[in-house]
This record gives sequence, structure tokens and C-alpha cells, in this order.
Amino acid sequence: MAIKVLIKRRRKKSANMRQSERLEERGHDHHPLRVAAEEKLTQSSSTTPARKEKTPETLIHELQVHQVELEMQNEKLRRVEGELEALRKKYFDLYDLAPVGYFTLSEKGMILEANLTAARLFGVTKGALAMQPLARFILPEDQNVYYRHREKLFETGAPHVCELRILRADADPFWARIEAAAAQDTESGDALCRAIMSDITNHKQKAENIKILAEVSDISPVSIIVHDFEGNFLYANQKTFDLHGYSKDEFLTLKLHEIDTPASARLIEARMQRLVEAGEALFEVEHYRQDGTSFPLEVFAKVTEWGGKKVILSAASDITERRRYQKNLENVATHDHLTGLLNRCALEEMLNRTIARSKRGVVSSLLYMDIDNFKEVNDTVGHSVGDEVLIALAGMMKTAMRMEDIVFRLGGDEFAVLLDGMDSEEALTAAERLRAATEGCRFELEGRIFPLTLSIGLIEVNGDLTVRELLFESDAAMYRAKGQGKNRVVIGFEKGKPKS
Repeated sequence: MAIKVLIKRRRKKSANMRQSERLEERGHDHHPLRVAAEEKLTQSSSTTPARKEKTPETLIHELQVHQVELEMQNEKLRRVEGELEALRKKYFDLYDLAPVGYFTLSEKGMILEANLTAARLFGVTKGALAMQPLARFILPEDQNVYYRHREKLFETGAPHVCELRILRADADPFWARIEAAAAQDTESGDALCRAIMSDITNHKQKAENIKILAEVSDISPVSIIVHDFEGNFLYANQKTFDLHGYSKDEFLTLKLHEIDTPASARLIEARMQRLVEAGEALFEVEHYRQDGTSFPLEVFAKVTEWGGKKVILSAASDITERRRYQKNLENVATHDHLTGLLNRCALEEMLNRTIARSKRGVVSSLLYMDIDNFKEVNDTVGHSVGDEVLIALAGMMKTAMRMEDIVFRLGGDEFAVLLDGMDSEEALTAAERLRAATEGCRFELEGRIFPLTLSIGLIEVNGDLTVRELLFESDAAMYRAKGQGKNRVVIGFEKGKPKS
């Protein structure tokens, strides 16, 4: 029995020695960890048995060191697991939650991998994309674009970009931009396609809106221009080029002062000041065409932004026809339609200016005339013939007077002449000359001769009388001439002088 116990003890001691040797060898293989475990164990224990002695205490020590090593390895594994989890979350944030869709395609176009954003863009779950052909999600009208894009990608190996419409399970199709690059599977060596997909529907819509606005601008009947405060043109529509006679490239190299006439150019600074103060302004300008002719424009301009800086946006209409119409209206308002002479309205306006001049020392005179016996012409040969007489008489009057004298038809058979810069004495001579010329003129109509003469009232415009008083007194003088036998000149009332 004692022998059996002794043998059992020796076998156990031998096994312990072999385990100790293995632990020692393992310790030598992992020296840094072993050293760290030794140091940690030393800090927690007051005694350290000799490592060379294969005693039970040594074996216990080795087991304790091994335990510490295992604990340190576990701690390191937990730390690595934590880092891996952090990386996984970071990968999830960067890949799956990216603002664009990421996916990997096989050479045949099968979806091998995709992120959550790609799945949301397609309107399906991430799992539903696996091993599906990308072409399934592309609008039929855009399939050829996709196939050409994929073919070129694998043929050339160079990155390719295309834009096409993608079908969505839960909504309308959307415009997508796909940026693809060729790649290779690291394990199988198969050709792959790595692609990025972004929704560009809003961008496309904005581009379409801009295109429509540009087309609207180009068919607009008004000139639309954008220029900076230095007069550099940034944009102009087709109407602008047509009005000015330039091509687009030619016009956009010009500056504002190059197309402004001198009269308009002098007002540029004032116009800019109004724009800055009020933000908008309405004014008229005159521009040169390429051929050197000029034309008027009515411009509405406002301050806006273009590319981040303040600019002026203007819409301008060619007002050539409007000005011509206005001139015609003014002509109708101030001219006699039969003879083309200025009318009573124009006479009153000019008398106001003449009175103002007389107060500065420039005296003029007014002749108020009536054709004697003109009623006989109308009654005998009719009004149409009478109109011809009036036209002929008007021409004769203009010929008989100076260039600076102005002849008016006041209505019916009444005329007037404004003698600029003539006092009553000089005007009397001119009036007599006109009276004699009329008396000597033979008006022969339809085989009959009509002797026509003038009864003339003369009054000096020296600032003493108003327009109304001048017309009244000159008309009264004309009637006195008729009362005295017609065919004569009578000077009207003047302050400080007796009546003629």
C-alpha cells in the first residue's frame, strides 16, 4: 500500500513538472504578456517563489501567472470587441446612412450589395435588392442609356456618369445620377461595378424651370438685360439682340455706355442713384443700334442679386411707335387738320411764352385776320372748293412772311400771325404787305374769280396784356377794320395809347 502511494505521488509530481515546463515554454513564447502578468501578480502578492525551483509553490505561482495572462487576454479581447463595435457603428453611419445610395453590381448588372439609402431610393427593403437586376428599376425609356453606360464602363475601365429615371415602388419615378467605377472581387477576381446613386429630381426640375424661363425670356416682346453697376452685361435675351442688331456674343462684350446715346449716358449716374435709393426705377433712354441709328426705350429696372452680387435687372420696350403716335396726337391737338397750320391752342401756348419773353425786353406783335367775303365762296361753289381756297391762302401767307413768323388758322376763315421780335410799327408794315399780297392774288375756281381780301387787327405783345386780353383786343381791332370798309389793318388797344 505504501509503495502504491509513493508511485502515485511520483506520477503526480512528474505531471506537475511537465505542466510547469509547458507553462514556462508558453511564457517564453509570450514574453511581453508573461512579463506583464508577472508584474501584476507581484504587485498583488508580497512574496514571489523562485521560478527555477519546481516546487508546489512554483507550480501554484505559474498557475496564478497563467490565470492573470488569461484575464489580461480577455480584457484585451473585450477592448478589441468594443473597438470593432464602434467601427461597425461608424461603418453603419458612413455607409448605410450616407446621403447617397451605394451599391455593388456584378458584370451582368445584378445587385450584390446595397446600403439603406439605396433601398429607400428604390422604395424597397434592403434585402429585396439582393441579386436583383438593376435594370428592373430603370424606366423603360432609359434602359438604353443604362446598358450603354455599363458596357462602356467594363470595356474601358474608366469611371462613367449617367443620368436616368428610376422606378420607385411607392412613388413616382425620380431622376438619378449614377457615378460608377470598375472594380474586382478580391476573392474570386470577378469584375464588379461600384456605384453611387443620388436623387437629382430637384436639380432637374430647377434646370427645367431655368430652361423654361430662358425660353420665355427669349420669346418675350421686351428686351431683358442683366448688368452690374459698372455696366458689364451679364445676360440679355433674344429681343435685346434683335433690337440692337448684334449677335449674342457681340452684345455681351459691350458695356452699357457703348450703347447709350450721349444724352442718355449723361443720365446714367442719376439713374443708378435712384436705383440704389429706391431699389427700382422707371425711365426712358435712347440706345444705338449696331448700324449707328438710335431708338428710344422705356425701361423698368430693379436691383437684384446675380451670383452673390448686386446687379440691375431691366425690362425695356422700344417706344419708337409710341413716340410717333404721341407726336401725331400732339400734332392733332396743336395743328389744323385742313391747312396743316398751327391752331388756336398752339397760339395760346406760344403767346404765353412770347409774353414771358416780352417781360425780358423782347417785344413781338400779333395779327388777327379774317378773310373778307369768304362766305360768298362757300355759298357759290361749295365748302369743298372753299377748303381749297383756304389751303391756297394758307400757303400764300407762309410765303409772304419771314421764316421766324408763325401762321395760325384759328377756325373757319380766321387766321393769325405771330411776328416774333417786331413792335407794332414794324408789324404794321408787315401786315400791309400781307394784306396787299392777298388783294393781288387771283383765286380762280370753276371759271370764276373770287376777289379775296383781309381785315387785320394788330396788337403789340409787350407784357401789358394777358393771352385772353391780347386775343380779345386783336379780334376787336379786326372787327373795326371790317366796320371801316374791310381790306385794311387796324391797330388794337395798347395801354397808354389811344385806340385806332
